[in-house]
Amino acid sequence: MDEQQRAALLFSQSVCALLKGFGYISENIQRVLNRQSIAFGTEDFNSLLRQYGIEYNDALTLLQGR
Repeated sequence: MDEQQRAALLFSQSVCALLKGFGYISENIQRVLNRQSIAFGTEDFNSLLRQYGIEYNDALTLLQGR
């Protein structure tokens, strides 16, 4: 995989995590409006970084081609 492909992979994984995070936010807002407790907390959002392999060290490793 060349540098451009690695960057594209990181970007696409970031977009996937962002969209899933927006879904979490949307669900939380809906639950708050219905006076229910939120479904997704800080750990759920942080786990998206791990799930999509875009934590800081993972991203650097990918971009460096290791």
